[in-house]
Amino acid sequence: MKIAAVITAGGMGLRLPGEVKKQFRLLDGIPLLVRAIQPCFEIGEIEEIVIALPEQDLDSFQKLCAEHFSAGQLARMKFCPGGQHRQDSVFNALKLTAPDAKLAIVHDGVRPFVTPRLINELIALTKEYGAAIPGAPVKNTIKTIKEDIVDHTIRRDILLQVYTPQVFDYNILMKCYHRAMMEGYYATDDAALLEHYGYSVHYLTDSSFNLKITDEFDLFLAEQVIRYNAEKENSEDNK
Repeated sequence: MKIAAVITAGGMGLRLPGEVKKQFRLLDGIPLLVRAIQPCFEIGEIEEIVIALPEQDLDSFQKLCAEHFSAGQLARMKFCPGGQHRQDSVFNALKLTAPDAKLAIVHDGVRPFVTPRLINELIALTKEYGAAIPGAPVKNTIKTIKEDIVDHTIRRDILLQVYTPQVFDYNILMKCYHRAMMEGYYATDDAALLEHYGYSVHYLTDSSFNLKITDEFDLFLAEQVIRYNAEKENSEDNK
């Protein structure tokens, strides 16, 4: 089954200050965006990967990719400029994918710990149901507010914090995107577009290690995950 993957990295990364945009920040010597892309190459069904980037970074990142990916891998990659909103960036990338794709994967370029196992599980679920996303139960109590007053406490047992990658039937996702862009409807993730237009989205429980790097604290946590994984690997090698 032909699958297209879209990696979103078109943002300016303003919540993680510094001279380097967050998607290009190094994590143990490897850019976050490179780490987010790498697992896609371990899925044989993924025939093309389209990366949405800030327009001014298109040339420099393509040169950077030559340092981290093989010639065969580079041949499966395409690049496009991002848009004003995440949804614009995803749509720009989707329009570059081959129209005969059966499934589409959308992944955040600042989630460096996605695993091939998770991608394969989501693909299997999407083949059966048409849309699948990863998530984890909400740990903290969530409240709605009005001005400076707490208004209501939401039941945690019906809440899910959602991650990427998100996997969809390609034709359904494109249909929802075209309709949303014509109607000017914007959502915070791709699954919300399908929900808005009446499609069911299934989910599976994922590890909280699937971090999204948004600010300095997230980057600190990611560094601890790298250290934890290295120590675990060393421990297993010494058994």
